[in-house]
Amino acid sequence: MHETLANLLQVWRQESPYSKDSDFLFPSFKLHGKQPRLGSMIVQDYIRPAAVSAGVIPDDCPRFGFHNLRHGLSTFLIENGHDPVVVQRMLRQSDLPMTMHYVHNSHKARNAQAQFIERFLPNGGCCGRRG
Repeated sequence: MHETLANLLQVWRQESPYSKDSDFLFPSFKLHGKQPRLGSMIVQDYIRPAAVSAGVIPDDCPRFGFHNLRHGLSTFLIENGHDPVVVQRMLRQSDLPMTMHYVHNSHKARNAQAQFIERFLPNGGCCGRRG
């Protein structure tokens, strides 16, 4: 675990009323810390509202959760030049083709497609544009 993440989790733990070594890091407050919060609860209470607030998704988006974050992380890392094998290991995926399935058609990919297509258009123009 990266030192920055470890520090953030320590701060989070100190803010929790359940901060003993034997307590859950993300406890269920309703169950007085006796069980961890479910992932769906964390998404509903924190992840989804943060995504809506940041403008990542509209308020009426039907599905958004931890799995979307895996797709976003893999796309971000590959776009920023990280080795796909390192990304595969981070996501704990069994093979590289699965990791690359998580990488979405990003800005860089669209630019590369445009450059390729423009080489075949007359005068380097775009469809519908006369030059």
